[in-house]
Amino acid sequence: MSRMKIIENDELLPDQINPDLWPTVDEMTLNSNDLITYQNRRTAVMMYFKREETQEKIHKITGVSPRNLYRLVSRCIEIDENGVPWGFRALIPCKTLKNYALNVIDKKYNPSRHTGEFKLLLEMYPEIKDLIDDLYLGRNRKTLEPAMKPRNIHKKFVDACKEKKFH
Repeated sequence: MSRMKIIENDELLPDQINPDLWPTVDEMTLNSNDLITYQNRRTAVMMYFKREETQEKIHKITGVSPRNLYRLVSRCIEIDENGVPWGFRALIPCKTLKNYALNVIDKKYNPSRHTGEFKLLLEMYPEIKDLIDDLYLGRNRKTLEPAMKPRNIHKKFVDACKEKKFH
């Protein structure tokens, strides 16, 4: 089965499958290791779209495996929050395209792991998040105390949760 099927989908917009229209990346902002990885990924994706070589040949030239190439192409054609394809920005190493969101209805949700619940707590009570930021990072300086040790921050966090009647 050909993996070219991903870019031959009729539902994709012309902006999504035309790398010439994608937003670019300022390569000067990348460190040397990330730059090499980014450039290899970019070369592989461009070869894929131009159909210059087979996926095995692309792997030999760039070091990007066929499975990873498919993943990278899928990331590039995803649409961001502004309605623009991620394009080459999706090839930056360690780039997160969407924020994690806890979904308790999801079939994969494991109630014993509590994944994402702390983030959910901080979203529900932004004043607790501000307190932690202020105490640990010294931001906003709402308190007169110097930056604190984690042990003391934890106690203040627990006290704030008790104040909100959240146990």
